Amino acid sequence: MNQNNTVEYWIERGAQSLSPDKLELWNKVVPIRLNDLYQGMELGSTLEIIDALKSGKTFDDAQKILYDQNHSGMSYGIMKSMLKAFYDDGDALVAHLR
Repeated sequence: MNQNNTVEYWIERGAQSLSPDKLELWNKVVPIRLNDLYQGMELGSTLEIIDALKSGKTFDDAQKILYDQNHSGMSYGIMKSMLKAFYDDGDALVAHLR
C-alpha cells in the first residue's frame, strides 16, 4: 500500500493542517474516506484547500483550487462537506462556493 494511503499518514497530515478542535472528527473520518470509492482522494484535496486558505489565499482562490481538482458531482459534494467540517470558517467558505 502506498504510504500516502495509510490511516497513520493522513492522521499526521491532518494534525499539521487542521485546528486541534477538528482532529477528533478528522481521525474518525480518515479510515472511512480511505475505504470509499475515491480511496481517500478527498483527504488530500481538503487539506490542499485548507492549507492555501491558512497561507492567505482567498475564498475565490479556494474555489479555483477546488475547480482545478476536477471533482465529479459526487466528490464535489463530499468536498463541500469536508471543507465545512474541517475548515475553521467552513460555513462561510461553503456558502461562497455555491
